Amino acid sequence: LGFDASSHVKEVNQIWASFTFVLGVLIVFRTNQAYSRYWEGATLLLQVRAEWLNATSSLIAFCTSEDSLRDEKVRFQHQLVRLMSMLYCAALQNVALVLDEQMELIDFEGLDPGSIKYLKECGERCDVLCHWIRRLVVEGMATGVIPVPPPILTRVFQELSRGIVNAKDVQKIAEFPFPFAYSQMIVVMLVVQSCVTPMLGAVQGSNPVLAFIVTFVSVFVLWCMNYVAAELEQPFGEDFNDLPIPKMMAGMNERLEVLMQEQAQRPPFFEFHAGMHQLRLVNCKEEGYTSTKPFVEGFGKMRSFSFGSNRFLASEGSSAFDEPSATSGKVSPRLLPPVSPSSTSKRCSLQQLEEGGGSRELGGGALVFDADGGGGGGGGGNRGAFVGWISD
Repeated sequence: LGFDASSHVKEVNQIWASFTFVLGVLIVFRTNQAYSRYWEGATLLLQVRAEWLNATSSLIAFCTSEDSLRDEKVRFQHQLVRLMSMLYCAALQNVALVLDEQMELIDFEGLDPGSIKYLKECGERCDVLCHWIRRLVVEGMATGVIPVPPPILTRVFQELSRGIVNAKDVQKIAEFPFPFAYSQMIVVMLVVQSCVTPMLGAVQGSNPVLAFIVTFVSVFVLWCMNYVAAELEQPFGEDFNDLPIPKMMAGMNERLEVLMQEQAQRPPFFEFHAGMHQLRLVNCKEEGYTSTKPFVEGFGKMRSFSFGSNRFLASEGSSAFDEPSATSGKVSPRLLPPVSPSSTSKRCSLQQLEEGGGSRELGGGALVFDADGGGGGGGGGNRGAFVGWISD
C-alpha cells in the first residue's frame, strides 16, 4: 500500500515538537510580562513612599524656629503627618486586595470631623488629600510657619506631584489584568499537551520508565511556569508571594513618627578642634553604628569575616565575643594553618568551639577557639558570636 510507518511517526513528532515549542514561547512571554508587572508595582509603590516622605521631611525642615510661632509649627507638623499617612494609605487601598483590618494609619485626632466624613465618602481620596496638603503648605507660607523662598518650596510640590503620578501609574497593574483570551488559550494548549504527550510517549517509547519521566517533566514544567506567571501578575493581594502591602504602610507610619521626634528635627551639636583637620576612619561595629536594614534579621544574619587567609561566617545574637575573658579581657579566635581552597567545608557551631574548656581543635586543624585569648592570631579584637566554616 506504500504506507511508511516510520515516516508517519517522524512527521507526528515534528508537528508535536512545533506545538510544544509554540506553547513554551507563549508561556515564557506571559511569565516575563508577569515578572515585569510584579517588579514595576513594587518599584512604583516604593517610589511613591519615597517621594512623599521626602516632601514631608522637607516641609518639617523648612518650619520656622521662631518661639512665637512654636504652637502653629507643631500644629502644622502634626496635621501634615496625619494627612501624609492618610494619603499613602489611600494610594495602597486603590491597588491592594487586602482587608482594611490589616492596614494602619496615624489617628484622626484633631482633624475636622466634617472633613473626615467627606473624605470617607469621597471616591478619589488621593486627589483630595493631595490638594489638602498643598493648601496646608500655602497657608503655612502665609502665616510664616514655612519662611522659605517660593523657588525652594517648589521642590516639595514637585515631589507631591511625582508621587501622585506614580500612584496613578501603579493602578494600571491592578485595574488591567493580563488579557483573558491569551491566558485561556495557554490553558487550552496545556490541556491538549497534557493529554497527547503521554500517549505519544507510550507509543514511541521503548523504555516505560524513561517515557514516564520525560512526559512528566515536560508537562509539569510548563504547568509550573504558567502558575508562576498567574501568581505574579497580580502582586497586590494577600498571597505569600504578593507584595507586603500592610508592612509598606507600617513602614510609612514608622518613618513619619521618626520625623516628628524632636531629636530628629535638629542636627547634632558639633564641637570642632584643630586635631580634626585629619579625617580618620572607624569601624562600624566598634562604634555601634550597626546595620538597621530589615533583612539583617533574616538573610543578612550570617556575615562573612576574614582572619588572615581564612574566611568565616559570623552571626549576631550570641554573646561569645561579648563577654571578655577574666585572663586577657577579651575573647579571640586562634587560627591554625590556612584552609586549602579545594577542600570541602562543613559547619561548626559555637557550642562545639567552646566545649572542653580552653582551646579546641575542629575539622582537621582548621580552627582553634581560644577562650583565654592566649592563642595570638589575627582578629583578636573582633566582637560578635562566631559561627565558622572550617575544612576537614
